Amino acid sequence: ARSGITRHVVRAKPPKLNTSDVEGDQNFAGTYECPWNGEAYSAAFLCSRDVMLKFRVPEERLHRGVGNMEGASIFMYRRRTLLKTVDLFDFFVEHLSWYERRLGPAATALRERTLRRVEAQRHHVGGGAASGAPHARGVSTGASRHEGARRDVIAIMPFFATAGGHRDSGHSAFRSRRAFLRLTVESLRSTFPRYAVCVANQGDHDFATTSGLGFYDVLTYYNLTRPSRLGFATIFTAQRALLHDSRWASFKYFFYTESDQILHVRGIDRLLRITDAVPSHLLPHRVMPAPRRVDMGPGALVFGEAAPDADARRHADVRARETPDLARAFALREFASNAAKPVHRVADAAVSSCCFDRGKCTSNRQHWKRRGDRAVEFFQIAGSSGENETPADSFALVAGEGSFKQQRFRVCRFHALRSRCGADESPPTPSAGVA
Repeated sequence: ARSGITRHVVRAKPPKLNTSDVEGDQNFAGTYECPWNGEAYSAAFLCSRDVMLKFRVPEERLHRGVGNMEGASIFMYRRRTLLKTVDLFDFFVEHLSWYERRLGPAATALRERTLRRVEAQRHHVGGGAASGAPHARGVSTGASRHEGARRDVIAIMPFFATAGGHRDSGHSAFRSRRAFLRLTVESLRSTFPRYAVCVANQGDHDFATTSGLGFYDVLTYYNLTRPSRLGFATIFTAQRALLHDSRWASFKYFFYTESDQILHVRGIDRLLRITDAVPSHLLPHRVMPAPRRVDMGPGALVFGEAAPDADARRHADVRARETPDLARAFALREFASNAAKPVHRVADAAVSSCCFDRGKCTSNRQHWKRRGDRAVEFFQIAGSSGENETPADSFALVAGEGSFKQQRFRVCRFHALRSRCGADESPPTPSAGVA
């Protein structure tokens, strides 16, 4: 400097999580890191606009390379802090389409009953039907209740239903996907009232624009080589809209999800502040529904061949493998296994907890439990104020998350009253040598 005084450039320190964001406080149980993609993946993430635009999906990625739906999320994870909440009820999604996958060869024969059960469900702000429930001592409920709609967040999801058959990108039938989409949208409205969808064909575009579901925008990408690349296309078109569409200019945050995932979130202002504190993705827990005989309603189950409708014809290759004897045996075995599990009825998820251990996610899963283990329990979010189960309730849901294919889970410990998820209220955290 001319004065002879050396001037130092003071660089702003990168923001960090404060202690209570990690360890928790009276309003929040905290977070833990999930750096391993296998456990981090939940087909959904919440991040800031800057993080969303840091890594642009190149358009050629929509046509070449690994093209599964999981790849889109994992592409966005790179070199980012991945966080999950210690309390499952702070941020989780119900993975609806897994219900039909668990029915295996019985899925087609039981589809009408399954659809009736899905269509009867209702999403409730706060997570349940009850209000005025008591709270655990020492836990404030001020941040657990609905904090108001966040119009500075855009939620976006891929939706593919029309083609069906061997060109399908998933495991659920045409009618089921539309029913799942309705429940997904219902779950978004109260917290993220600005939600959009990305479609890959004219049929799905026509449905999205005439369904009355209230989409803020319907993005399109029609020349995909494979429907499973729609996840990449969704992020690609959303990034383009964030950069070039004036209607998207005011959005400060981004929530990516899929069209078969019911969202449950509380303390959203806190969660968004955490995404600002570090360049992170905050990932909801993804929980699995468990089919039970009670879901099918009264009356004998019929596993014989039904008269094929248009949707069944699209899945003729699947139906050919679904013999009545095989379907019956599979369904009854699944129902019997799940009937043995206790189900915690959650009157209001805003005042309950399900506490995970605080260990980082790793590929070593020695503390995970197989589905048959007594530690793996179910919970169910009430859709009515009574004590008895009704069709408006959620499916029975695994209290934990993990490998759906292997049926092994990182369990959480359920508490009817809100907990700070201390060491004595959570499963044991694995030692350094066992993660």
